[in-house]
Amino acid sequence: MDHAHSPVAAAPGTRAARFRRRALFAPLLAALLILGCADAEPEPLPTAATPVTIATNDGIQLDARLFEARSPHLIVFLHAYDGDQSNWYPLAAALAASGRATGLTVDFRGYGLSGGDRVTDDRLVTDVEAAIAYGRSLGYRSIALIGASMGGAAAMIAAARDPQVEGVIALSPPAHFASLDAVAAIRERKPLFAIIVAREDVSAMDSMKTLANTVQLIPRYRVIVTGEAHGTTLLRSTAATDVRRRIDALLTELWDAP
Repeated sequence: MDHAHSPVAAAPGTRAARFRRRALFAPLLAALLILGCADAEPEPLPTAATPVTIATNDGIQLDARLFEARSPHLIVFLHAYDGDQSNWYPLAAALAASGRATGLTVDFRGYGLSGGDRVTDDRLVTDVEAAIAYGRSLGYRSIALIGASMGGAAAMIAAARDPQVEGVIALSPPAHFASLDAVAAIRERKPLFAIIVAREDVSAMDSMKTLANTVQLIPRYRVIVTGEAHGTTLLRSTAATDVRRRIDALLTELWDAP
């Protein structure tokens, strides 16, 4: 694979670094529910995506797609319990085409062409950590995570363990998912994160309150949109335009704000 346009490393004085420092004094991103709604059928694979394989530290091979952009930033996209990486293809392709960031979509172990069995424990975080390490092996130093439901919880835990992750945007993540405890993770170390949830998604709203109260999350990082859609279905719901606008605004604040 040709990575001639490998990104440059983000220096400590970049806007993202300054934003992270500011965010240590202001709480972060979370999201809600236990189950994320998936597409009835997988999204078609955009021609711009490159299939890649990612090895975890416990020997599992994860199937992934790389949407390359001329950008120093990488976003790792993490799907919900009843979804797969294809749920993220439209957003990853759009962000790459705009030059905002390279996208890396990943199937958790046991999903799609990824090896291993499906799990609901800390091995999900192991998969996220493998995707982050893969991004760094390509030269990316400016990395953010976007996760839906289960993927959002795993993303927050991974970011809490890795201070070099610049931020998390979580769509409807649960405060607790099986043995995953996002509340305990963000209480231990507060990563920069934001929550996007539909007002009528009752479980997600409850989880957002729990997560937000744990770290005193500031209001602009508690994003509530209309409807009842959950996870990546927010991107196809009547609130889709608003959700996409909010994601763009959060990424701009993370990477472009003065």
